[in-house]
This record gives sequence, structure tokens and C-alpha cells, in this order.
Amino acid sequence: MNISIQNLQKKVPVPSKKIIQTIHIVVGAIRRIARTYTDISIVFVGPQRMRRMNREYLGHDDPTDVLAFDYKDMSFPRKRESRTSGSPINTFGDDKLFGEIVICPSMAQINAKKYQTTTEHELLLYVIHGLLHLAGYDDHKSQDMARMRRKEAELLKNIVVPVPPWRDYREPRTCKH
Repeated sequence: MNISIQNLQKKVPVPSKKIIQTIHIVVGAIRRIARTYTDISIVFVGPQRMRRMNREYLGHDDPTDVLAFDYKDMSFPRKRESRTSGSPINTFGDDKLFGEIVICPSMAQINAKKYQTTTEHELLLYVIHGLLHLAGYDDHKSQDMARMRRKEAELLKNIVVPVPPWRDYREPRTCKH
């Protein structure tokens, strides 16, 4: 398993060790559903960059909490540049869990206050959310969203961060894909 973490913002502290632990737990739990090989890049960006990316890739002109870019659908193998840092990355075939998850820690702070959780909890939730997208989960239809929220809550229970009982995982967040 290859994991890359880049923090391109300085405003909000990022718990890198906890994020790596979360990736290992989540990938282990979804490996049956997902792929046999995993190569994940997690990039933390500020709200301006997240807004720019959200506008460029999804057509939404506001910052969002998490974006997931699945690279497994690209030709095998070829070089590609990261959507955020411009660094070269390798892409693999369809049997791989391979992608980039872009997270805005400032949105995690905002949502932590809104949902009465911690910033760390929100950041770990966004990592899980992005990994589930890379594993094939979708949240565009209400039934798919409900399935994804249940899986998020289940996976959060496997991580040391307690899942607050008042956090409603059925409610859509600011996440747009």
C-alpha cells in the first residue's frame, strides 16, 4: 500500500499519523469490495484552492470539504500529474484502488462546529468518504447516499475517534462530487 500525504495549507493542523492509520483500517475493511493494490494521495488545501478545484472539476463555485479523483480508469500504465500539486504520479489499471483525495481542513473546522464534533473527526470522515468513492461508492441518489453514510459510520467506529450520537450521517454535508 502506497500512501502520500501533502499539506498545502498552514491554517489547520493535520493529524497525519491518524490519517495514515485511518487509511489502513478503511482499506482493510473495504479491500474485499475494492482492489488488491492501493495507491492513495491525500492532499490538504486551503479554501481558495478548494473552491477553484470545485469550480474547475464539478462546476460548483464554492469551497467543499472533500473531492475524490479516481485514477483507475486511465490507460495502463502512464504518467499523470497530480490535480493539486503538479507532481508526477503513476496510474494503474482497473483492478487497483488508486486516486487522489483533496480535503479542505478549513471546511472541517466549520463543519465540526456545525455538527458539534472535532476538526479531527471531520478530517477522518472526509478521508473515509473519499476512500469509499475510490472503492466505487456513490452519493448522488438518496439510496446510495444512505448506503454510503451507513458505511462511513460503521468505519468510524473502527477508528479511535468516537462517533458522536448526534452526528446525523444521513444528512448531506457540503460535499459535492
